[in-house]
Amino acid sequence: PLPSACATSNPGTVMATPEIQQVYVIRHMQKDVGGSDPALSALGTANAERLAAELKDARIAAIFATSTRRAMETAQPLASRLG
Repeated sequence: PLPSACATSNPGTVMATPEIQQVYVIRHMQKDVGGSDPALSALGTANAERLAAELKDARIAAIFATSTRRAMETAQPLASRLG
């Protein structure tokens, strides 16, 4: 039997389900040491580039980031690939 959320008044008919949307929550990559708003380290920059390559075909519609330098530098490679 179908779960009640999928059942209809017409037995044997299944309602179309809406497209499933995914939300990716990503913490900033590795940062340099020191300062109140450090940049990404070389490793963090490389990992941000790798992340952008992994997600380039993920149909991402929006990117949100805090105003910290490390968050913006993490998001930038993906944002650049997506245009």
